[in-house]
Amino acid sequence: MWVSIMSNKLSLGKILDKACSRRNFALLAGFTAVGLGLAYGFSPKPQQQGFATVEKAVLEASLQGKMPSTSKVYTEVKRDSSDWAFGIANIASNVSEPPSPRLFIAQKVNQGWVAHLDSTEDFPRMVKQAPQVIVDSKEKALFTKDQNSILSWLLPKAEAGDNSASLSLPWSQGQSWNFNGGPHAIVSGSDLAALDFAGGNQQVKAARDGLAYTSCRGSQVVVVHPGGFKTAYYHLQNTRTFNGQSIGRGEYLGDTGTTTGCGGSATGRHVHFSLQLNNVPQSWNGRDIGGWTIYNGNSPYNGRAVKNGQTVYANAVVGNALLYNDGSFGSTPPVSGQKTYYIRGIGSIGDYALNTNNAFPRIDGFPKMSSWKRDDADSDQMFERLAGATGTLLKHKSTGGCLNAYRRWDGAEMNVWSPCNANDRDQNWTFVNKGDGSFQIQLTEIKPLDNKKFCVDMPGRANYGKVHLWTCDASMTNLNQLWRTN
Repeated sequence: MWVSIMSNKLSLGKILDKACSRRNFALLAGFTAVGLGLAYGFSPKPQQQGFATVEKAVLEASLQGKMPSTSKVYTEVKRDSSDWAFGIANIASNVSEPPSPRLFIAQKVNQGWVAHLDSTEDFPRMVKQAPQVIVDSKEKALFTKDQNSILSWLLPKAEAGDNSASLSLPWSQGQSWNFNGGPHAIVSGSDLAALDFAGGNQQVKAARDGLAYTSCRGSQVVVVHPGGFKTAYYHLQNTRTFNGQSIGRGEYLGDTGTTTGCGGSATGRHVHFSLQLNNVPQSWNGRDIGGWTIYNGNSPYNGRAVKNGQTVYANAVVGNALLYNDGSFGSTPPVSGQKTYYIRGIGSIGDYALNTNNAFPRIDGFPKMSSWKRDDADSDQMFERLAGATGTLLKHKSTGGCLNAYRRWDGAEMNVWSPCNANDRDQNWTFVNKGDGSFQIQLTEIKPLDNKKFCVDMPGRANYGKVHLWTCDASMTNLNQLWRTN
């Protein structure tokens, strides 16, 4: 098909015009896989030969992806068994450049180990076949839903105001960090898909919810997001250890640093923040992050960020290029002011809101939480979001205290606590958006030992009904945990 199209001397633009109908879309995808796919290195042919080790199989998978012959591949096995392995392959064009992270799945067959990288034809198939101890159910759901390297090539480049990635700035709301480096490449020859930031309290936060993985000997955290997006945070220190855990937007990942566990260099503390879509590096030019629109400069590491008429030019001198984080994600402004947090009623039952007042029964001397018929004018139901050390505080208008996790177990009651304390781990919450206007309110801290995450849960819909903590539902189908705000 590719030869036939080229022999008729049709330009790619004309081909795209002819492909606008659904009837022709499959045809376009077919020749794109062969033409554009191979140009960037996604081979539709499965690997035929097995290799003695997982590392050699991953290296071969990278070479099949047409990576430069000088590439350095840092293979990190996250989980393995006698015949399966799963992990991250960090691929750099050379040891002086930061890596481009790719997930891999490997299986031992009769002739040895065979590996495939994410966004290749065989990766979803192997993920589905892998046992749960190698790839769990939440990973299978995410990795097999959004893997499509072909479609990422068909998408237009970002234009001014592009909010498709829905990203927050990777630090705490209320802080200003320095825009150290404008758009620059994460792999030689690719789109300018990386930005450098530094400053503030140096605590790097997740730009969006997803599944997190620590790699590069603690230098990097990779977060795989819904919709095929992936963000990577490099040069970290004091990094949290992740191996596929679900995390929320704004969750603490580690501190800025100068670490280079998978190559590259850093002369001062910062985070190298990069974006991919189906593992194709994504240009920042015209893309929104935290309400700021990023534009390329005349050369890599230059560029500017624009918001509400303010223009900030990238500058490595800390304090000369400050970007304020007001809590926006993409182009969406943050929730601000006193708001009611409620759960929709089931059937004919009306909405019920998170509620307390000073007349309620107390836990440790402070009023406990309950549900109450929603009333957006009731100060007992109003909360304001404030910046916390590792998440967001919810300050209650009526009592002046902050929503507080009293204990960490299923069914544990909650209260408000005064005074609010940004450093109190019991008061730091993360909001994980489902995408339909609802969200989970997750306790930011993960329970030690069993890595459990707890959510604010309303099991009843009645005045003075129960509100408590419960293990977060990763599928986000538990209606008791899907909150909304006015």
